[in-house]
Amino acid sequence: FMRMQVTIMVTQLTFGMRHYQLEYLRTIILYPSSFYSILNKTENLGEFNPRSKVLALSWKHFQKGNLHQDKGKSLGIHEITHVIHYNSIKNNDISSEIFYDTFLLLEKHLGSVALRKKIVDTKILREYAYTDKFEFIAVLVEVFMESPMKLKNEFPDIYHYVSRMLNFRYFESSSNQLN
Repeated sequence: FMRMQVTIMVTQLTFGMRHYQLEYLRTIILYPSSFYSILNKTENLGEFNPRSKVLALSWKHFQKGNLHQDKGKSLGIHEITHVIHYNSIKNNDISSEIFYDTFLLLEKHLGSVALRKKIVDTKILREYAYTDKFEFIAVLVEVFMESPMKLKNEFPDIYHYVSRMLNFRYFESSSNQLN
């Protein structure tokens, strides 16, 4: 069951990609709850180690996000986005290039002080997003997957950048069917 849940999450995030295999992910370790990271010397809920190609997750917190019980946070989406992002930096397959090139366009788009202020003021992203660009995109993809219409309504340009990065058009077609 646990393997299936994590596999579903990886599949969901890479479904639109032509090259969906994540070269920098070979092992997924599930801990019952938080765990001590020898790498960072901190207590963690999740971490991706590209050198060892390992993704470690707290099962308790993965499930909490998966069941939408963590106020819009999803540990699985967040950490798997780190894996996808790292893959996009290191590889030159078409999916990696689309993700990374679109990420760079998004960064350029976010250069507007007014837009950045509006993002902060709306509180659509949790504070952790502002740690660095890697955390920003991981939190942004969480919002994209958890509250797509809210993101699309408030920041349609940003929504479309993320949609393009993941080649993820499900929310567009499902909302068209509802109208």
